[in-house]
Amino acid sequence: MKFTNLENKFFRALLLLLAIGLLFISCRKDDSEPFSPYADEDVYVAGGMQETYYTRAVYWKNDVPVVLLDGPRASIAYDIFVDNTDVHAVGSFKDETYQDKPALWKNTTLFPLSTNNTIGEAKAVYVSENIHYIVGYEQHGAYKKAKLWMGGFSLTLKPNDNADSEFNSVYVDHHKVYIAGYEYEGSIKKAKYWIYQPGGFSPSPTPLSDAQSFTLAQSSYGFCDARSITVKSDKIYVAGTDGDKSTIWIDGQPTVIYTGIGPYL
Repeated sequence: MKFTNLENKFFRALLLLLAIGLLFISCRKDDSEPFSPYADEDVYVAGGMQETYYTRAVYWKNDVPVVLLDGPRASIAYDIFVDNTDVHAVGSFKDETYQDKPALWKNTTLFPLSTNNTIGEAKAVYVSENIHYIVGYEQHGAYKKAKLWMGGFSLTLKPNDNADSEFNSVYVDHHKVYIAGYEYEGSIKKAKYWIYQPGGFSPSPTPLSDAQSFTLAQSSYGFCDARSITVKSDKIYVAGTDGDKSTIWIDGQPTVIYTGIGPYL
């Protein structure tokens, strides 16, 4: 396993950032205009904002909040994807019985992902060729079950197993769906990623059980998770935790970027 010592690099980077900051301050002509490193780009952030007694699902565009769901019950947004002029956000909202329900918002219009009494949350979204790929979990009895909502279909990972699982992140590239999350096998929690090829959507996609799975870390104490995934130049990047180590895996090979109690990926 490769460990990266960032201490010296951190201080050099800090000094460089301070120098750059002083340069920008000295060069600005109008101190009334806030400096932004994304001055020519729109920045979108999903989350929640406390209003009175409840948290509201919100996204921010260039620090301006847009409320996704207003009303007498709580909601939250976990992820956001911008496709041309359309803004897609996912998360959860509490229904009339105050149970969490997985949700998609497209341009602030709510689309519930579950129409039954199942509890769940949507954790991440990716849009490709006008198809939503949304991952999260639903509660099946006493267990969380990893879910993929895709093109009007709802797919469950191992629905009959008596074990928890959850999908945290999704990325689509060349009609392959890359998913990061975890599942329990017995008492062992395993941080994993999956590669899933849906095939055609008519009459139905390939079963999710046919997806390839790759174990990145495991723990008998539940201290591991795969939280984010992306693909670049045919390499698969996954960020997560392995025990007390914040880790990035590249094609399954780990690089530890932080160890100890503190910030985790």
